Amino acid sequence: MKTPKELFSCDRSNINRSELYLLILREIFNEDEPYLKELLDKLGDKKEKLEKSAHFYYYICQPYANNNDVREELRLVGITSLIEGMMQGIEYKDFFQWFESIYKVNKIEDYSKIKEEYLEQFGATRRIKSYFKNYILGDDKKSLLECIKLFTNRNGFVRFNSIDKIAQFLYSMRSEFVHIARMHSLCPEDCHLAAIYVGGKSYKVNIKISEFMKIFERSFINFWEKKAGIINQNLAHPSPKLFDATT
Repeated sequence: MKTPKELFSCDRSNINRSELYLLILREIFNEDEPYLKELLDKLGDKKEKLEKSAHFYYYICQPYANNNDVREELRLVGITSLIEGMMQGIEYKDFFQWFESIYKVNKIEDYSKIKEEYLEQFGATRRIKSYFKNYILGDDKKSLLECIKLFTNRNGFVRFNSIDKIAQFLYSMRSEFVHIARMHSLCPEDCHLAAIYVGGKSYKVNIKISEFMKIFERSFINFWEKKAGIINQNLAHPSPKLFDATT
């Protein structure tokens, strides 16, 4: 994928907004113009959201190829924020609306259990979890589960048993960045393995941000093609693993 500097090396003053969006979509989808026009036509009133989502990803996160203009932490925050924006259609209720509709009582005997139930249905991570479950490709889910492991006192580093836990982990990284100014990155590009501390827990990570961005880009294509009712055979069997997940 070309970097923004390479893609727009020509004079952009002669490019209108539609042409700009189309250039970005060609880079992300790696498809020709007729295909993209068909996709945009089938999306109907969702077309604008795709264009703005692609524009956000390309300018805020930027392609991963040897580009140091954007810090890794900001790329991760940008991707999780973009996923939230794309998944805005998921129903939301604030806690008190939800509590009154379910329990219809004034006394709370087990607040922690009720809070857990609410967060599972309407919490901030629900959009991220739903996206990972429905749009990350099967082989990419397997790779993520192999590459991010939690430390436990009893068993050392253990593999997560669901993609929900990976989504929760990444959202926790994003939340600590946004709310307490704590910066986290995945495995640095010049390292094979990293140990990071998020939400009071230790994790072993051997996936780089460039590799995670490729996984996200495949899911991004999958998301919008599903919205348009298109089945892309090229996404059914993605390329072999891009990184070593055996450590």
